Amino acid sequence: MRPDSASPPRVDAPPGSVLRRLLIKPRPDPVMEHLPVIAPVSGSPEIAIQKLAAVTLGRVAEKLLHLPVFAQQVQIREVSPAELPELFPEWSLFAIVEGRSDSLGVMALCPQFLTSIIEMQATGRVSSRAVPARRPTRTDATIAAEFVNSFLGELGRYLPDPQELPDFASYRYATYLDDPRPLGLMLDDIPFSLLSMEFRAGAGGQRDCTLHLALPARAQAHAGFALQLPQMEEEELAPVPAPPSPELSEALASAVQHAPVDLVGILARRKLSLQVLRGLTAGSLIPLPGKSIDQIRLETPGGQLIAQGRLGEAEGQYALRLRTETGGEDGVDAQDTSPPAPPFAFAPEPPMADLAMPDAFRDAPDPTEPLAELINLAPID
Repeated sequence: MRPDSASPPRVDAPPGSVLRRLLIKPRPDPVMEHLPVIAPVSGSPEIAIQKLAAVTLGRVAEKLLHLPVFAQQVQIREVSPAELPELFPEWSLFAIVEGRSDSLGVMALCPQFLTSIIEMQATGRVSSRAVPARRPTRTDATIAAEFVNSFLGELGRYLPDPQELPDFASYRYATYLDDPRPLGLMLDDIPFSLLSMEFRAGAGGQRDCTLHLALPARAQAHAGFALQLPQMEEEELAPVPAPPSPELSEALASAVQHAPVDLVGILARRKLSLQVLRGLTAGSLIPLPGKSIDQIRLETPGGQLIAQGRLGEAEGQYALRLRTETGGEDGVDAQDTSPPAPPFAFAPEPPMADLAMPDAFRDAPDPTEPLAELINLAPID
């Protein structure tokens, strides 16, 4: 025997090494074990997406729903948003998907496929009974949202450099529609890439299903929709207005600073019952909080708080001494104990100047009548 043809010496494995390798050997996923492996697809982008979409649909449906599907026909073409409502089956679930730069697309799941998804989630099998004609609900959209996101993610994951195809992986489920008519208002008026798939769902292919995916074309999704303005001659361009001069700005600021502003001083706010209100007469006393003089609120007619202060007197007139935001008049912190002003969308009450004026729909009140008769309320049982 020649020395170079001699077999290598046998090396005995340490005891227990074979058993150890069998124990630590990773076990295959029973769901993914029999699925086809996606390999890089060569050729035109249209052929690549057709092959990948068929295999991806089967992988996602089997892994996520344990639903066998058998692809029959896959097509991809360019359409306009106005054509989409006519291409989708009736009573479909329209899942609106959103991508980068707020671009929107739509995935239409036919009623047969939507019912198959719901049956697999509820009973674990696809029945052969007829699918009822009904509008999809929000619950249907919630159940199908996971499939929509998984299909888009897997489709974009294995796409080989999709320079001429949409970026599928960047889109995610946003909302749903049960009627295709609003799509013309929601989608941009740009070319869309429409992926149409025909397949059979169920272990025995009980149902004929379709899936349509419309996303903005690759160039349009990144560049956005831009209007092409006509070229104008130099003399047709409107002159750019010059910035205002400093003198004009100062005059405008001075005019604004001298504009009148109405303010309201709120001494206190009280809530009265209807019984107390009916009992008010001339000379009646309304008790006020003990610190109401120290908690005067200066507000706008709309209820916005401007400042707080203390009620006093100056030069024979009532005056309001304002406090700082962090302390009182002497630097002592003051806490506002009065109730806040209620929020008003409009003026809280009509102007007080027309209080004595009669209303147009009733006679003028007689000042000599008591207040209870002026209110004219029915007695309370």
